[in-house]
Amino acid sequence: MQPAAGAFNDQIMVKGQIVKVLIIGFDAEGVAYRSELGTGKTTTAHADLEGAFSRAAFRIVCGDGDEAVGRLLGSKEGRLLTEDSPTTIIHVPVEEIQSCVLAGGYDRSR
Repeated sequence: MQPAAGAFNDQIMVKGQIVKVLIIGFDAEGVAYRSELGTGKTTTAHADLEGAFSRAAFRIVCGDGDEAVGRLLGSKEGRLLTEDSPTTIIHVPVEEIQSCVLAGGYDRSR
């Protein structure tokens, strides 16, 4: 089921083009999202991603069980940039990402 048109408030940049999307997760392979341009889920490899921004926060498990929680602010040199707080940005190496879920959904689960 495709989200409502107003739900596409996230952005990715691929091949110099900014696309409005709904980011639904990411892992060591790439960023998964839904787009206004079609139906279903699409994944873009980190190597092809020039930028990414999410309005929602994600809970990311990486490395040896380390966690990062925050909005996706971009990507740089094989790392995702997440906002841990208004003054702290965490650089998460993409090859170390083990799992990622929306923080709001995780916080509400039992």
